[in-house]
Amino acid sequence: MNGEKAKIFLRHNGWLFRTSTEFCDVVCQRSHFKKLHAGKILFRAGDEARGLFGLVTGGLSAFIAPNDTLPAFAHLFHPGSWFGEIPALTGCPHVVGTQATRESTILHLPARTLNEILVANPEYWKFLGQLAAAHMEISITAIADLMLRDSKQRLAAIILRLAGCRSAGEPLLEHEMHVSQEDIAAISNLSRTTVISILNQLEEAGLIERSYRRLRISDPDGLRALIKN
Repeated sequence: MNGEKAKIFLRHNGWLFRTSTEFCDVVCQRSHFKKLHAGKILFRAGDEARGLFGLVTGGLSAFIAPNDTLPAFAHLFHPGSWFGEIPALTGCPHVVGTQATRESTILHLPARTLNEILVANPEYWKFLGQLAAAHMEISITAIADLMLRDSKQRLAAIILRLAGCRSAGEPLLEHEMHVSQEDIAAISNLSRTTVISILNQLEEAGLIERSYRRLRISDPDGLRALIKN
């Protein structure tokens, strides 16, 4: 995919699609198309503002580093996702880090360019607020899922969130997630042994499929039914 096709994709998918035509135009005009190799780190928690990033193809993982501990896997970004807005809103460094899970392409709007756009058009701040609100909703959902006491329910909820279809009616954004069993264990606060056992059960029930460092959801509604039981 080239830069023009990337801009067309992001105009019609995700957060940018829900903004105004004028804002969409200026973001696309002043963003740069980039290719990322697997494992590439875009920024780390604590880095100064790097601007906005829109994922076009591939996948990116988000990491947090609470209380100066080692970074911990927290979420997956899918094509159509944008991120990096918090430093622009708060003036503080990035609170999460991001890394490509596989070969990926992005649009990047540098921090200085974003600031120029916002100074010239103050009404555009509301769109960054909308993006931050969407990320806050994801964070609240993640906290609620971690409070599920039943391990199978918690794991089912987290798998659905990672695929972008936690709630009923949401489309399955990620048919095949590039995530390891170790990552799933860390994000669910469960032992690797427990996670493997539950994943075996979910696969035997036809709800998921697994391969090396990958997971595919076969039946989102079936996973949601587990959480309601």
